[in-house]
Amino acid sequence: MAFILFFVLAPKPNPLIGTWNLDATQSRYESGDAPQEASYKIEEKRDGLTVSNDYVLPNGKPTHDSYELILDGKDHPAPKGTLTDTISATLTKNTLEIVFKKSGQIVAHKTLVVSADQKVMTVTDAGVKPSNQEFKNIAVYGKKK
Repeated sequence: MAFILFFVLAPKPNPLIGTWNLDATQSRYESGDAPQEASYKIEEKRDGLTVSNDYVLPNGKPTHDSYELILDGKDHPAPKGTLTDTISATLTKNTLEIVFKKSGQIVAHKTLVVSADQKVMTVTDAGVKPSNQEFKNIAVYGKKK
């Protein structure tokens, strides 16, 4: 009986955890050119997540971003080297919402959604270009086995 109770009450694993590879054929970019290749690695940490993003720009230059998220929906200092001051994140079931702010204003909003079968992650980046024009990039990733 205790085993059954544990199984029912045990937390379900976070579907975002793992390594995800870009499927460029399914992706659409309104701002910037699509990378030659890209991957996300998402790991659990004590009070949140560590997100690493590696990609190869159209010109062949490799790039790496990494940041830690505290999943409380509150603004926290953004990682050094970014163009924002604060970052906040919330996680609900299969969706991670990340908001980037500069001087208190939202400059970018990233949403990561994992499909019901946990094989596909859709990443939507929305924000404002330097020209003040809004954009939305939608990138589709498959889970690495």
